Amino acid sequence: MTALFERFQKRFGSLVPASDKEFILQALADAENAVCDLIGRDAVPERLLDVQVELALIAYNKRGADG
Repeated sequence: MTALFERFQKRFGSLVPASDKEFILQALADAENAVCDLIGRDAVPERLLDVQVELALIAYNKRGADG
């Protein structure tokens, strides 16, 4: 999961606050489940890892924007 977190930080464009790391790791896990459900597999293929990271990034950016 550390490699995915590093991809997330590169995509985010700056360092993520340490206080948000747990949220991001959970968002990456949720995104993994979503991708696996959509494709009907138990693991995310290498070519879809960027999709997983992008879904987590969307969730992170939406945080606090509800309502």
